[in-house]
Amino acid sequence: MALRLDLAKPSRVPSPAQLNALDKAMIARRRCHQCKTVADYCIPTSDGRCVDCMTAPTWQTAA
Repeated sequence: MALRLDLAKPSRVPSPAQLNALDKAMIARRRCHQCKTVADYCIPTSDGRCVDCMTAPTWQTAA
């Protein structure tokens, strides 16, 4: 089955509110849960921390 490009409709242009919501969602995906910085990449959902927080040494306090 061949797709007919002459029958295709142009894609819808998102509204400014939709673009704003997408920007906020991407910032939330890139924000580290521990140090609250915004990384240049999406933070893994399995851990929720950036690479710096994952590789930083953890200090144990005496109980």
